[in-house]
Amino acid sequence: MTVTDAEGVLNTAVLDSLSLSRPAVIFGAPGSGKTTLAVDYITRLVSRDGVHPDQVRLLTPTRQQATRLRDTVGTAVGVATRGPMVMSIQAFAFDLLRTEREKLGQAPPRLRSGADVDQDIAQLLDEHIDSGKGPTWPAHLSAEVRSTETFRTELRELMARLTELDVDTHTLRGWASAHTAWPAVADFIDEYQRVIARARPDEFDPAELIRLAAQLVSSDTRSRDYRAVVIDNAQDMSPASLGLMLALHRAGVHLVVLAEPDVAGQTFRGADAEGPSRLARELGIEPLVLGHVYRHGPAIRGLVDSVVSRVGTALAGQQRRATSSVEDATDSLLSISSPSPTREALDVARVLRQKHRDDQIPYSEMAVVVRRSGAIPVVASTLRQAGIPTETDYREPLGQHPATKDLIGWIQLALDPESVGTERITHLLSGVYGGFERRELRRLGYLLRRLDQMEGQYRSPKDSLAGLVRSAELPPELPEYWHRPLGRIVEVISGLRALPENTSADVLASQAWQLWGVEEEWVKRATHPERPSSFARESINQVGALLRTAERFVSSHLGVSALAFFERVLHADVTEDVLLPVTQRRGVTIATPAQVAGEEFDVVALAGINEHVWPNTRIRGSLLGAPLVIRAVRGQLGESVDEQRVVIDDELRMAALAISRARRHVVVSCVDSDDEQPSPLFHLLAQKARAVTSDSEEFGSSRELVASLRRAAVSGDADCAVALAELARRNVAGAHPQSWWGLARPTTTAPLFEGRDVPLSPSKLKAVEDSAMDWFLGRIAPEDLPPSVGVGSILHYALEHAPWGSVEELSELVSTRFCELDFEAGWQASAHHRQALGYVVALADYLRDRQKLGAEVVAIEQRFEIPLDGAVVVGIIDRVERNAEGELVVVDLKTGKPISDNKVERNAEGELVVVDLKTGK
Repeated sequence: MTVTDAEGVLNTAVLDSLSLSRPAVIFGAPGSGKTTLAVDYITRLVSRDGVHPDQVRLLTPTRQQATRLRDTVGTAVGVATRGPMVMSIQAFAFDLLRTEREKLGQAPPRLRSGADVDQDIAQLLDEHIDSGKGPTWPAHLSAEVRSTETFRTELRELMARLTELDVDTHTLRGWASAHTAWPAVADFIDEYQRVIARARPDEFDPAELIRLAAQLVSSDTRSRDYRAVVIDNAQDMSPASLGLMLALHRAGVHLVVLAEPDVAGQTFRGADAEGPSRLARELGIEPLVLGHVYRHGPAIRGLVDSVVSRVGTALAGQQRRATSSVEDATDSLLSISSPSPTREALDVARVLRQKHRDDQIPYSEMAVVVRRSGAIPVVASTLRQAGIPTETDYREPLGQHPATKDLIGWIQLALDPESVGTERITHLLSGVYGGFERRELRRLGYLLRRLDQMEGQYRSPKDSLAGLVRSAELPPELPEYWHRPLGRIVEVISGLRALPENTSADVLASQAWQLWGVEEEWVKRATHPERPSSFARESINQVGALLRTAERFVSSHLGVSALAFFERVLHADVTEDVLLPVTQRRGVTIATPAQVAGEEFDVVALAGINEHVWPNTRIRGSLLGAPLVIRAVRGQLGESVDEQRVVIDDELRMAALAISRARRHVVVSCVDSDDEQPSPLFHLLAQKARAVTSDSEEFGSSRELVASLRRAAVSGDADCAVALAELARRNVAGAHPQSWWGLARPTTTAPLFEGRDVPLSPSKLKAVEDSAMDWFLGRIAPEDLPPSVGVGSILHYALEHAPWGSVEELSELVSTRFCELDFEAGWQASAHHRQALGYVVALADYLRDRQKLGAEVVAIEQRFEIPLDGAVVVGIIDRVERNAEGELVVVDLKTGKPISDNKVERNAEGELVVVDLKTGK
């Protein structure tokens, strides 16, 4: 029995009791049909009561919920409208304010995003810290504390609460006894508002929009535009949002409010779980209660009830009596305890695969809920590695995701090349757009360094590479096979530089995206029918968010340069709040409890239910006391409140919210190890669940099955070979031998050096003696030499150019060329530089001694060839001297490991080692 069918029948009595003549507040347990009732009521208002659809609105706490409901309501009503009937409360407030300002001939309002507010706050705080001016903060809120993201987040939340509740700074100072930081906060807000009012007078954040909309409705200027407003999930509305609802009622708008305080998931962001009950009291009505649950069976309903029974009722509670009305319920509860976080994710993946394989549940009807958003990428990555497609609504700040960070980097490189450092250019070249491998960059860097040296310029390989990219010009001596990859980069940089000087940020970002031309490739990878790339999809979304953010910035920050915008984005710590196109789910949803509000799935897994994670018992707003504001407004500051109990109630509500999204199966998991222990919440949930172990055979994956069959088939098991063939016919990954390593046919059987002698350097003679195979592999696939090897080359250079040089002369030559070496870190370069100067001292001592003995230089860097049987030894002698007796002495500089006398005699190079700089001989 589907939810819609059940609710459409069993909630008819409540539906019939609703009337345009009186408001209604409806409470219902999760899955009792509140949303379906809201849609049915709106449909009835239009079809039976003759209300025009443009005069009806369905409001939700978030844009995500509104987006999901918009098509459902539009299809149910079946009448064309001038705009969407479903909106978030913030969008509704914005629409009210915009319409009113248009009527008055005023400039339209602009929305200030959370990222904008965060950066405005950060900039003002930094100015105060640098100048030593600004508010007088308490001693514990030092400059170091005020520069943290945590402090800015709490300040932003406190400012939002004050704005929503229309609390001015004078009142806040009057509450100084409640929190010592509030007078300083009041001074900060006064200055912040003066700055914003001067810079962007028509820009408002969401909290300001709701407060202004409530004031607007109270003036009765918009009451004739709407006849009915229905609010779903009102438990996640802020006090200001509930105040707007009350203003609508007083303005003559019919109001229907649906809520379930037991699953309030936005309380940590200012939502008021008691708000719907307080609203009912203000309206002078008794709430209606839905008595049955249709989403899931008794097992899941009982699990939800076991959680919410430990939470305060938030002035409600009658909805908890609801019982499951699902016939033939097959809901189940499973618990997993794993020894590590990685193993936990893999164990959850096993359960999901088993449900997909045995119960034929699509992955799109599954969800994994984690307490913290930072865990989403980790869990999603592990599930993808286990062969499970995933969906996330998690977006990193634009300045952190590779797709947007690198795109901005290329724009900065084109417009202001000197502002982009060498390391950043190297990163861009090996990033998502440049596409170079590290090995290729090293080869190219050394090649460019040699070209520089031919022109008398000495730079490190990285600096040579950075110089080429900054100039966007290819040297004519560069081999042709580098032209194609570098030509694309030159084309992008040149294309951006060809734009007019004052090109706006949105045009620059759009042009850079088009010039790279990766959209088609990324879309193809993101929509691959068998192996869709989540990273490609996330990258497309991030770039879309960047383009929309740039467009909004240009319209609200007139006169600000494009480079200033991109710099602002790179340093933003808050995710941009932009609306992106909604696509059909194809994989397992990975989300936080708040993100799954309003959704439902066949399988829901709650992961990471560990101590200090879920529940997270840290007191909210401990620095600036944002949660105290609502109590101050209600005159409850003197009352004793168990802050820990408030936090635990919030955490339990989020657990109940996550569990209640399930239709058929709930999985709870934790890590149980020496470092991490299950939380009491896990023990509470696991009491009603069947424990499964990670080695249960019922949870085997297709990869494990293929691996097992391959092992047996290689051992000669014909039945397993037949099974593999069947799996290959069904396109199971890894089953077909074509995908196995080591089975490819030889590309050629011709000799490596056909028709000519094998060239060998003296240093490779020992390698041939030790292992001809290793020498062969090193020849066809050479490893990159570490930068420290270049120290020897620089010493050779110094000796060549100063055959009898002093310490000072040799040191100057070494230091001049040392910048050419490419080290991973500065401390490594410093250490090797000191080591090289130590070699110089030893070399200078040797040269002085030899000069005193009357030695003379016969040859430096002398090339030689020695034909052998089928080979030719080709090398360069570092130095040949003639001593006072007329004997020739071959000198080979060694900067590696010391070589003892007996090893010299047995050295395969056949060299006479006269000096070993390592030991000073």
